[in-house]
Amino acid sequence: MSGSSSLPLVVSIIALAISTSLTVVTINISSSQMKIAKRAYEDTKKQTELQTRAYITSVNSKLINFEVGKKPTIWISVKNVGLTPAIEVTTNGRLGLYHAEEKEPQYDQIGAFSLSPYMPQGTELTIQMYLDHEITIEDMTKYKSKNLILRVENVLTFKDIYGASQKYIVCLNGAYFPDTDTSNLPNCK
Repeated sequence: MSGSSSLPLVVSIIALAISTSLTVVTINISSSQMKIAKRAYEDTKKQTELQTRAYITSVNSKLINFEVGKKPTIWISVKNVGLTPAIEVTTNGRLGLYHAEEKEPQYDQIGAFSLSPYMPQGTELTIQMYLDHEITIEDMTKYKSKNLILRVENVLTFKDIYGASQKYIVCLNGAYFPDTDTSNLPNCK
């Protein structure tokens, strides 16, 4: 009977010794590994957000009414190609004709406006931008002699589902005048 009663006591002492030993080891590992584990967690979280957030990109553009006496209009189609919705999508753009002898394009400011409060994955939206003035005979002459460039700048801003602000810049330099040298144009800002 004494043998059977001593067995549970020995097991209890061993369990207590193992538990104490493991606790000490765990504390030693926790203090030295906590920073590494926290960084690994943050890196994994950031990578997951990058892989799953909304991404907006341009998928098509079209120029219409590029004729003497008409106001040219450009349509830019953008699409959310990310895995989650884009929220509070706004656009702010400007476009202008750039004459080769000018240092800076003469822009018509389009201004900022809300494009969509909620843009689900796969959704495509079209931005319409137009010049405030009509194409002149001089513009058309410069176009035909490859001395006229259409410059489009548009900034789309939105929030991803994680609350981070995102930005996508559309910049078209002479996209409709492919033989025109656009190397002297400043980059979109």
